[in-house]
Parts: sequence; C-alpha cells; structure tokens
Amino acid sequence: MSTSIDVYKIKFKCDGWFCSSTRYYSASSANEALKDLNYAMQHNMVSSERITIINISMYNRYSVKWERQDMNLLNTGYDTDNKHRIILSKSNVVIDDISN
Repeated sequence: MSTSIDVYKIKFKCDGWFCSSTRYYSASSANEALKDLNYAMQHNMVSSERITIINISMYNRYSVKWERQDMNLLNTGYDTDNKHRIILSKSNVVIDDISN
C-alpha cells in the first residue's frame, strides 16, 4: 500500500517580523507538513520562538493550482472561514479565535 506524497506550502509570520515567510514540504498530509515545520522550530531552523500560520496549501498537480488546507488539518472541526488562526510555538499548537 503506497501513500500519496503531495507538495504543501506553509505561509507563516514570525513574531516581531513585518514580512511573512513560505516553506514547502513533501508530505502525505497537511498535518504532516505542519509537523515538519514544528520539527524545524524544535531544532532551531526557524528563527522565532512563535509563529502564526497564515495559510497552508496543497499543490494539485491535476488542476495545476494551490488548494487551501488550513483549518481541517488538525481535525478541529473548524471550517476555513478565516475566523481562526493557528499559532505554533516550540512548546505547543494553539487554535485562536479571532472572530471577536
């Protein structure tokens, strides 16, 4: 049984930075790509203690487009409604409600 490997693009902003950054990962799911980014943070390959995920997209090689994967990746039950954000730190992952 083989697992399909896709390309994921994670756009994020480090605390205190004005600009955003983008990283690309080959992974079997958006959740695995986020775990890879977390691994990079744990091993000081990201120069911030805390980052805010702007969006996560998967490249669809059949439609030749990036498809957003944001909120469904952590099995939170949230829709991709831009009312929540994912904050990743070296110690934990937080789903923050920004709708208020």
